[in-house]
Amino acid sequence: MSVMIALAVPGLGCESQLISSANSRGLDVRRRCVDAADLLGACLSVAGLIAVITSDLPRVSAEVIDRLRACGSRVIGISVTPGDRVRLEGLGVDSIVDAVDDPQQLLSSIVGACQSESRSSGVWPLQSESAEPNPVSDKGRLIAVWGPPGAPGRTTTALVLAQCLSEHALTAIIDADTAAPSLALQLGLADDLSGLIVACRHADAGSLSSRALRSTMSQMGEKYFALTGITHARRAAELRATSLTRVLERVRSDFDYGVIDLGFALDTGTSGVPSRASVTEAAIAAADVVVAVCQAEPLGVARFLADLPELVSHEVSIVCVITGGSQRDQSKALIREAATKLGVSIPIADLALDQHVLSRALRNGLSVRPRRQLMRRGDSPARLAELVA
Repeated sequence: MSVMIALAVPGLGCESQLISSANSRGLDVRRRCVDAADLLGACLSVAGLIAVITSDLPRVSAEVIDRLRACGSRVIGISVTPGDRVRLEGLGVDSIVDAVDDPQQLLSSIVGACQSESRSSGVWPLQSESAEPNPVSDKGRLIAVWGPPGAPGRTTTALVLAQCLSEHALTAIIDADTAAPSLALQLGLADDLSGLIVACRHADAGSLSSRALRSTMSQMGEKYFALTGITHARRAAELRATSLTRVLERVRSDFDYGVIDLGFALDTGTSGVPSRASVTEAAIAAADVVVAVCQAEPLGVARFLADLPELVSHEVSIVCVITGGSQRDQSKALIREAATKLGVSIPIADLALDQHVLSRALRNGLSVRPRRQLMRRGDSPARLAELVA
């Protein structure tokens, strides 16, 4: 039985020879595609079609590769140059074969790739002069900071935690809040450019190297970097969950800690339409631990407990932070009771900051440092850092 393929290989000189000899090697070329949209249409119309591409395919991106895989198509890349291999790996194709002058030998390689179940790791290597891949590693730890609707102190908690971690380790803070992004303003970065959007575009193009990621960041200290988010909630559609996941993988590889400031939305619904919730859930899925922020007031606790089951369903470690309010002991008791009913254990840190000192620091354009004068009572930021590290 022949293997059905869609050929999308612009720039490959031996394309006509491949097509004329494909049947003799058990390959059925169902479609020749001129761009990524054409390829997507072919794979959606023919189930099980294997896509064979080169990196020069117009409009190809990591999102296109994800959509091809979602419709059941494997993707094989043909690398003509070392630089092509780097880009194909960045796009996340399933396997890569090297182009050779002999069409028959190339066909043999394609047949072997079609029969193989191996996948490339989908990494974004550092593009050096030698164009050698720099694979993503599991070096760092990702910490998502989430809280229910309202203003429980998500961004403030993320800032304090990130700066505390950066005192001893290479740390990045990422603004992935698509509802009320404010990290840039709180850090005094008055710039309309979203570093996260630029990083996501690199990810889509398969060019998110360590160097590219650093170029999108603002350095706040010797070991402290910030990746600013969208400048307004109306730009939320520009931030896609799959792109964010790739950026977070690179952050994990390059930093000891990545602190992600998230919005409150959790329920993605069933429409399949990209939403703020899909971005938040993608970050939570990538995270090693979630810092769940709760304000110790009746409304804040009620909102927190209402969303806690949804958060627990993600099966990720959770640390709760009490950030403000007067009913702190009662709030802790309610959270512990709810966690017990859900069958999980949630450590609780009491991070009470002096809002007057904090506001003054922000007005002066200063970073939020975990200094003693910011603390009114409760645990120190170092205690929170211990719980999540």
